[in-house]
Amino acid sequence: MEPRPTLTKLAKVNSAQYHEFTTTLFSEEGDILSEPVIEVHSVDKFLNEIFKVPPAKCVTRCFRGQKNVDWPVKPSVFRKTSENAESKMLSDLFLETPGDFYEDRTMFEKLVRAQHYELPTRILDVSLNPLVALFFSTENHIGDDSMPKNGVLYIFDVEEDRTKNADSDIISLISNLSRLSDKDLDDLKKNSKDCKSDKQKEEFRKTPACEKLCQFVRMEKPYFLNNVDPLDLRRYYLALPYKANRRIIAQSGAFIVAGCLEYTGLNRSRNFSKTKKILIPHDKKEEIRSHLDQLNINTKSLFPEIVSAARDISKRYL
Repeated sequence: MEPRPTLTKLAKVNSAQYHEFTTTLFSEEGDILSEPVIEVHSVDKFLNEIFKVPPAKCVTRCFRGQKNVDWPVKPSVFRKTSENAESKMLSDLFLETPGDFYEDRTMFEKLVRAQHYELPTRILDVSLNPLVALFFSTENHIGDDSMPKNGVLYIFDVEEDRTKNADSDIISLISNLSRLSDKDLDDLKKNSKDCKSDKQKEEFRKTPACEKLCQFVRMEKPYFLNNVDPLDLRRYYLALPYKANRRIIAQSGAFIVAGCLEYTGLNRSRNFSKTKKILIPHDKKEEIRSHLDQLNINTKSLFPEIVSAARDISKRYL
């Protein structure tokens, strides 16, 4: 009998089947930041840049590191190439590995776990620890042009009203968008635009796509009422997850979530302010990583699962 496929392998298979797996870091309309790019060559200089402008009160600062400066800030699920890729990938993964998601009560928890196993989702990984983001930005990467790529790190200051806990109703709404078809998502995007008056909002709530979305939310929150503000589906939020797995704890993980916007206007959001971009030259990555290792910021500490530990140990002896 063949061994049962792992959740990670199934996630990768589903990902490849439905769309091109290419996480990106610049918006399609250009550079997401208007500030000058800051280049750092060491951990010391990096921390100096971090401490230059402390976050304001009632603001949560988060960090995102990427190994390739040429990628836009956008989850790979929004780069799909086949119809209904997002909902199909999740359905297939839940069908193949139901036991792995048995304890997850909400769709947000399921998305976090699916992303943990490398399935593309609509949530964007960030960290509350700048050194963790620096670690990810210093991973070596060879581009399609066979040239080594610089890394990049983004800093976002998120205002209090856009920072939500995992059990927030808004986070439930946005997370359950992943259950809808592309047509339903398009309808929500079209109908939520310029929807400000009470009458417009009431009409929006009566649309089939909104009613379907609320039904999915009620599966995890039976008390949920359809008082959806369509503008909530057109905003960015920082979601603070449950400390439910060792990797989230180790990486001080959090997630940026967006509903109908698909991350095309993150740079224009007034509630994700004081963003900054830090460039990591490719020829400095190895040196910076060695210094991070002295601070115990390394693969072993950030990926505390047994698979990562075994891989790290084997490198020492083989």
